[in-house]
Amino acid sequence: YLKQITFTSVLVVLCSMLLAQNFTMTVIKTRCDLNTGSVALNSVLFGSAPYTYSIDGGTATANAFFTDLAAGSHTIKVIDNTGLDQTETIEIENLSTPELFILSEDMMCSTQLGFIEIDDIWTATPPYTFYLDSVLQEGERFEDLTAGFYTVTLQDANGCWSKRSVQIDNDCIDISHGVSPNEDGINDTWEIKDIERYPDSKIKVFNRHGHMVFNSVGYTEPWDCKSLGIALPIGTYYYIIKLDESNPLADVFTGWR
Repeated sequence: YLKQITFTSVLVVLCSMLLAQNFTMTVIKTRCDLNTGSVALNSVLFGSAPYTYSIDGGTATANAFFTDLAAGSHTIKVIDNTGLDQTETIEIENLSTPELFILSEDMMCSTQLGFIEIDDIWTATPPYTFYLDSVLQEGERFEDLTAGFYTVTLQDANGCWSKRSVQIDNDCIDISHGVSPNEDGINDTWEIKDIERYPDSKIKVFNRHGHMVFNSVGYTEPWDCKSLGIALPIGTYYYIIKLDESNPLADVFTGWR
């Protein structure tokens, strides 16, 4: 009686093992949000050969290797030579494409060059490799950049890539070419676009005889083409604009208007 109980117990355990795993598989994750997953049937643990195989309700064939699979659930069916079949549902995980969040700063004339910095990285596996316009970089911040378009590329440990296009502008001043101070509300003052970025700038204007007719540190109030409250005569005037009086290397703009 004791032997019969022992035998029955062993038999139940063996059957449970066979039902729990009808066949063994190797599952490869998808990469970079592409349909690159795969499943390989390694061995079948029920019935008798030859076997046929199908995935997700497709036609059964002798091919035991399924490729180009998307991330998610897939159902594998194996059929033996007597028509007996078993199914298993597997889950293919995805190795996501990295998401980049980028900070950038425009250059300001030649007093300050621009930079690009990777602020955050999502859905990626370190370590990371960075490129700026296909040139390998040592870190996540790329400095001393002049105005133009740049391509930032990241590659993670899974070989997934992410690219971003970044534009660095030159936020320099734009000096208007002429003034018509006739009080019609159009072009009545001398406009210097973006000069407010340079509060320490110094602006001087001279007439054709070399006499200074305007002088200002900063340019909070556009010049109305008057000197000591008196309208200046129509003519050509010479200007000197230094963006930072305290910085000997700061840009200096000169010209006739």
